[in-house]
Amino acid sequence: MKKLITILAIMIVLVGAVFAADPVTTTERHEMKIYSVVNEILPVFQMTYGGAVTNESTRFSATTHATNNTKATALNSNIDIGAETAAGALQVQFEVNLVADGDGNYAKTQRSFTLTFSDGVFDEVKRNGGAATGTLSPDSIAVAGEEIATGITSITPDNTNTSAPTVVVQFNGNTVTANKKLATATYSYTGDPTIDMGTYYADILLTITNVF
Repeated sequence: MKKLITILAIMIVLVGAVFAADPVTTTERHEMKIYSVVNEILPVFQMTYGGAVTNESTRFSATTHATNNTKATALNSNIDIGAETAAGALQVQFEVNLVADGDGNYAKTQRSFTLTFSDGVFDEVKRNGGAATGTLSPDSIAVAGEEIATGITSITPDNTNTSAPTVVVQFNGNTVTANKKLATATYSYTGDPTIDMGTYYADILLTITNVF
């Protein structure tokens, strides 16, 4: 009996040793999911003529009214609307540029924008000593698109409406990396020698619409 008890004791010790040499491993996991938002950067459109600009760094907005249209800040067109000229001989050209915002960021968007040029009508025009009730409208407004660049899929001019032609700029989601001239608009006039001497003003209007 003592031998049996001794043998059982030895077996218990051996079994304990076996389990002690092969412990059970357990794993505790901790996970957190994160995300990154790649923000849209709306373009900064800028109309320019003779070194003057309408917008320095404000991104596109439905409430933006970038302007330089007071008589005190009016720009010399360098044309004489009272001179006798051939039809459409007097021309003034404007550019539309895409520039960086105040943080130095360029556009990153998939939107499409329609640039529409219009107006250009000289008002309060006097003729033959009469009252300042006349006008002189452009014969036509013609637009041209520039070459596409990184971040832009297409620039498409449409001169079907000669009093309000358009240029559609389609972005593709890539980051624009530098200033870019997008389009030009040429306002053409015919001089009228019956117009009295004086200074006359016209507003050049660029309307930009998000159509995406």
